[in-house]
Amino acid sequence: MVVTGMRFARLAKVAAAIVVTSCFTARAEAAYDMSDKWLVSPSGLRFDLTQSDGTVGGTADGRTVAGTIDETTGEFHLRFGNSFPCPVDFFDGNIAAGNESFTATWTHVQLVVISRFDIRCSSDTSTQSGTRCGNNQIDFGEDCDDGGVADGDCCSSSCTFDDPGTLCTTDYDVCTDDVCDGAGTCEHPDNSAPCADPNGCATGACNAGACVLTTNMTAGTPCDFDSSVCTIDDACDGAGQCAPGAAMDCSPCGMCDAVEGCVYSTVPACDEDLSKEILSIELADDPSDDRLGLRIVDDVVASGDPTSSTSYTMCIYSYVDGISRPVMSATIPAGGSCDGENCWTPRGAGYVYKDRSGSADGVTAMRVGPAGFRLTGRGANLPLPDGLLSQPRLSARIIVDDGLSQACWFHWLGAKLQSTAEYKGTYHR
Repeated sequence: MVVTGMRFARLAKVAAAIVVTSCFTARAEAAYDMSDKWLVSPSGLRFDLTQSDGTVGGTADGRTVAGTIDETTGEFHLRFGNSFPCPVDFFDGNIAAGNESFTATWTHVQLVVISRFDIRCSSDTSTQSGTRCGNNQIDFGEDCDDGGVADGDCCSSSCTFDDPGTLCTTDYDVCTDDVCDGAGTCEHPDNSAPCADPNGCATGACNAGACVLTTNMTAGTPCDFDSSVCTIDDACDGAGQCAPGAAMDCSPCGMCDAVEGCVYSTVPACDEDLSKEILSIELADDPSDDRLGLRIVDDVVASGDPTSSTSYTMCIYSYVDGISRPVMSATIPAGGSCDGENCWTPRGAGYVYKDRSGSADGVTAMRVGPAGFRLTGRGANLPLPDGLLSQPRLSARIIVDDGLSQACWFHWLGAKLQSTAEYKGTYHR
């Protein structure tokens, strides 16, 4: 056969086309694929895996997993991360035909503390089996699959129906039971359980799904009138009703929150544009030697007349977990006699308070004027609570009350010095 030049060129193009076509033939789908969520027993591990070209990666209960799989035989080898200082875990096995389950050997390595000076890595080997559970679709061998990982909803974490009578999600009705029907449904049949009214002042039994009250608690039995900590000593009246107790008194420094109790009060609104504020507290072995000082530097336009009608209250607050609470207060009343003389006397454009005995909550001296306030206290009359200096943050304010209105000066303080016996908090503009 004689091939001309033109015919040879055509044959070469055909051959090249055949070669190119064979290079781009679609890759056959892997016979074995681990891409999915798997539930492993008896360990309870939950894998979430992806697979590509024989490489497997993902997580197992938060730990990273990586490895390989023979996509033609189903044999896989996985390794767990995050095991320092011990070697990684090994997880080796085979996927069954159909890709619905696998069996594997798990070599689990963990740190064992024998003593302070004897810390070892110990390993154990166990046989594990996995099923595709938790992917929101019912696969072979599963009764149900709701995508959840927890029991209690009548579809267990192993994707099987919980047994009839298994406790399930409550409907918060004491007069119904919460049980599985054995077919994946949580039912709430009526019961005849003992019950009580919400305030706790009468009891009875459930009947036809309702609480029938038959017995009143005796008068004085503690109860809860309004689910608020702001009423204390709520008590039953003997006729099935809960009567509110006294209101919690958070004055003069705070207000009552129904959940948190006494907290910082935003009334009256405070002037926080201060030049300086300094709070110092010193605790001594003998409480008679305890000392407290507060200085607020500001342009005090009006501070009232403490010789006749204006009182001053110093409030100290702790600040924990985003909540400011009053922990101490000291009030200096208007007028009065101290050490045989007037407690308050005019001084320049302001007033001075002196009481060597510290009869007003331990306050021994106070100066009020256009430049601000200066207060000192000493002795056992200071109402310093236990554990005050262990608070992570303390701040103080002055509230002025003339009987008709109130004014306030305050700023958050940073702790410059803090120990079990001494605290100094400061603010400088």
